[in-house]
Amino acid sequence: MDLSAEGFWRSFNTILLALPAYFLLWMHSARELAEAGDTRSTATIILLQTVVDLATWIVPLVVAALALRPLGIGNRLVPFVAVQNWFALLVTYPLALAVVADPSEGIGVFLVLGFFLATLVALVHLTRVSIGGSMPMAIGLVVLQTVIALFALPAYEALGLS
Repeated sequence: MDLSAEGFWRSFNTILLALPAYFLLWMHSARELAEAGDTRSTATIILLQTVVDLATWIVPLVVAALALRPLGIGNRLVPFVAVQNWFALLVTYPLALAVVADPSEGIGVFLVLGFFLATLVALVHLTRVSIGGSMPMAIGLVVLQTVIALFALPAYEALGLS
């Protein structure tokens, strides 16, 4: 992994690499909303989802990055962000497939829950390594990011996307 300043900025290309998975999610959501009677165009729905999803990707990174300096590990920003971006890309495709497969019944629910928990565990370990800090510090950063990302849920509801 390139941990230079250039590698830091290049890691944001993962957002572009994740676009096919996001597009699949957005199209699935637009179809479900249309079936439920939503009269907005697919383009409008996708635009709204794009804004919320970009914020969900970027805002937790920014807040966690701001927390690194007070924690005494401000020099670990580049590896932290690069690892977070590449890991987000890695989990986006399985997540998209799980949502489109609609695992709302039976064993599918447990598979998605297991995937979510495995993702959190992996993220904690990757965060610990990338910041060179303790496990409690890594857990705290992941919890902080997760709580911030959960604020996207009210945004989805406010925009009529859920």
